[in-house]
Amino acid sequence: MRHLTITGATVNGINIDDGGSFASPARNVVLRVLHVRDVGPKGNKDAIKLSGLVDFRVEDCAIERWGDGGSGIDMVGCHRGEITKTGFRHTSPTMANGVQAKGGIGLRKPAKREER
Repeated sequence: MRHLTITGATVNGINIDDGGSFASPARNVVLRVLHVRDVGPKGNKDAIKLSGLVDFRVEDCAIERWGDGGSGIDMVGCHRGEITKTGFRHTSPTMANGVQAKGGIGLRKPAKREER
């Protein structure tokens, strides 16, 4: 999925999952150059919700103003994921968080940056 803007979703901005089957996870998903904003606004509403993904990437995305109890990116039961060049912005005091990983997540370490 690439080059999309999602604005004003009332539940989650983007929701990708394995359909509840541990035996057949969603694989090789790439989210690139997405702008997800103004999700919710109240409660546990996530900008990007990922469940049961394997070998995924989120890159060059902008995530702004998701639910006041939700996550910019919420990952449940995801493995071998990478989040790069992605910015998070929330404008009000809230219980929200930028990235939440739960259920056995395995994130790849990004390549080491050279000092300037």
